[in-house]
Amino acid sequence: MNDHATGETPGPEGHKQPAKIRFSNTLLGKLPKQSVRNTFWDTGIKGLCLRSGKSKMFYVAKRTEGRVLYVKLGEFPYMTVEEARTEALRVLSQISGGSYKKPGSVSTESTLLWLLEKYVADRTISTPPMKESTAKSMLYHVKHYLDDFLELPISEITPDLVDKTYRKVALTAPTTGHTVFRYLRALLNYANALAPENAPVFLRNPVGVLSRRRVWSVPPPRTRVLTGAEIGRFLRALEARRTESIRLKMAEAAITPSFLLFLILTGARKSEATCLLWKDVSLPDFRVTFRDTKTASERTIPIHGKLAGILSDLKERYGTGQFVFPGSGRTGHLMVHQRALNGFLKANPDIPSFSAHDLRRTFITVGKQVTPGDFVEVIVGHAIQTVTGRHYFHPSLEDLRGPMNLVAEKILSFLEENPK
Repeated sequence: MNDHATGETPGPEGHKQPAKIRFSNTLLGKLPKQSVRNTFWDTGIKGLCLRSGKSKMFYVAKRTEGRVLYVKLGEFPYMTVEEARTEALRVLSQISGGSYKKPGSVSTESTLLWLLEKYVADRTISTPPMKESTAKSMLYHVKHYLDDFLELPISEITPDLVDKTYRKVALTAPTTGHTVFRYLRALLNYANALAPENAPVFLRNPVGVLSRRRVWSVPPPRTRVLTGAEIGRFLRALEARRTESIRLKMAEAAITPSFLLFLILTGARKSEATCLLWKDVSLPDFRVTFRDTKTASERTIPIHGKLAGILSDLKERYGTGQFVFPGSGRTGHLMVHQRALNGFLKANPDIPSFSAHDLRRTFITVGKQVTPGDFVEVIVGHAIQTVTGRHYFHPSLEDLRGPMNLVAEKILSFLEENPK
């Protein structure tokens, strides 16, 4: 629990009659983030409230010893309504029974659940902040696969316990095991970072035992790329799917092929493309700007004329909202899951299985065949590895236009090859 007791009311001054609503994840998700703080009280659990401002934070309030005690539970949506209610009941019970103690800094008695929620809350407001997708992934993997650890004092997470649990998870899901215990390693390192320098929680991170005993299974890097012939079949299938979906007036089915074409012609990450806004696209200038990037830094790249034409048609048909690739879900943008791609593959059996990231790798692979590698690295948002490159290679948008066109034209050239 990432709780913190305070005697101050979390709502703004003068807010004498705060709103009472029945909390739900959907309803709280719709509350806008704003500079003015408002407090909403749950009608389901007496004393549970949400302070909504620049962030959305759950509190539980209880009168004790002549004053109202407010205990911070966690931040929405990283803590769900169901989790907040469960935690609120636990804290209220402790306060009523006289066993509640205001937590201080990390100690050997701090639980993994407390550490997890503190880590996510602290990283969410750090610079650069943890991405929401990363926070959700960490919360899911740790709570799902390490549920037996959550209420343990972190001092009881021993190397032998780590070894035993890792082997159990990795036996059926080695990649998942790697992910879960990378997260655990980060959390336990953070525990030491929070502790006084002369009193670390751990002398050695317990997760280190996996390397020392040589049981850590690091997944091999994925290397799948489409060959020239596969690219040609892929592009033809996209165009056929897009044309047919437009004819049948199936909006989302028509948008997905344009999205996949965007990925293979720009090398963009799936997350960068799905969140792309029309205000960050300049069709007359043939350029797009990615703001929600993995490295938390903006990146502007040129686009090929063919892709600009596809985007122009997309805007004319479906460009009434803010997202370039709109979707029908709660996010408002297209959500391309692997099962959706599998449906496309099932309808086109001559195309080999691929993921969205395979299209990025394909762009990079083709790019390095036709243009100097550092140009490609800048276009896709990779860090330049050489010392000279990092200090002296900073190409402008116009410098990137020639290399981008070379890569896109090479990819599109496979469309003209005679299909087998």
